[in-house]
Amino acid sequence: MTPRIEQFRHDKVSTFGIGTELSEVQWRSVFRQLMARGFIAVDMDGYGSLKLTEESRSVLRGEETVYFRKDIAKSKTSSQRKKTSRAARDFSGKAADKALWETLRNKRKELAQEQGVPAYIIFHDATLMEMVASHPQSLHELSLVSGVGASKLEKYGEEFLSVLCL
Repeated sequence: MTPRIEQFRHDKVSTFGIGTELSEVQWRSVFRQLMARGFIAVDMDGYGSLKLTEESRSVLRGEETVYFRKDIAKSKTSSQRKKTSRAARDFSGKAADKALWETLRNKRKELAQEQGVPAYIIFHDATLMEMVASHPQSLHELSLVSGVGASKLEKYGEEFLSVLCL
């Protein structure tokens, strides 16, 4: 319960509190699986929120049952260790690469804030790392970076090239 829930009386809705037995990680898994099945999609016009698709109607009407796989829990410390060691390995002794990485991340953050979406919607960290490694100097070279499709190239290509070509 939060003051906002009380204010809008969401606690009076019959479905209030359903799903509290799932953790945040488990809910993310549910969303990923629903997205993979085509029942929900990212609403780019709605600032990256999720929306129901036409395919979800059969589930909502009870005509189709959805089963979810249970993900195996990963050790948080080991995944944190991997991220830290990967970033440290990628930029150890390369001040210019580290500076470029930070500049690319700042550009991504700036664009994400302008659009009201999470930064990963613009580009994932892995894509930015590949940009640092390959240092593309043209739109064609940038299009060869994993994670840069035609749509993202058109939307963000010039912005990121301006950072890469400094």
